[in-house]
Amino acid sequence: MSHTGAHRKELERNEHWFAVAWLLITFWLLACAFLIGGEYSDGYNTIANARYFFGDNPDYYFQRGPLAALVLWPVEAILRALDLSRFDVRPFHIYSGLLHSAYLVGCWLLLKHSGQSFISRIIAFAAAILSVIFFAYAPYLSHDIIPGLLFLLLIFLCDRWIRNPTVGTSLQLVLLGTAV
Repeated sequence: MSHTGAHRKELERNEHWFAVAWLLITFWLLACAFLIGGEYSDGYNTIANARYFFGDNPDYYFQRGPLAALVLWPVEAILRALDLSRFDVRPFHIYSGLLHSAYLVGCWLLLKHSGQSFISRIIAFAAAILSVIFFAYAPYLSHDIIPGLLFLLLIFLCDRWIRNPTVGTSLQLVLLGTAV
């Protein structure tokens, strides 16, 4: 087997291990979505803010930013369309689990482009994401998923800009930094 073939096989094996870990975590998130029937107060505030944007709630809870509430619009639309109970938080937890799953993939894809070894990437992934905090709060609505991924993207854009400053990368940094 050539060196290129051996390298490709190692990359495939590394991707296989990430896929196994991602699948197990995703199953766990979705299982939690069906098992957990409550939410922290900030989660309920976010649901109320999503309903505020739909015109169904007269109050907006200012201590919660609008991004998480806007992200919940698909859930609110499904609840309305299917006439499901507005008190059941499981549809929000399913959606949050799917967002967390996509977040894990996004983080892994960004780490893949770091140019570091598989061991470095998997340690960074495990230390940053697979912590006690992740497993304690991931089953609930999270206000940190999208800003966290955007912040990680900012780090990679900064690295790109440091190596090769361009107007395009500068604009991406300004726009993304403003969004976060």
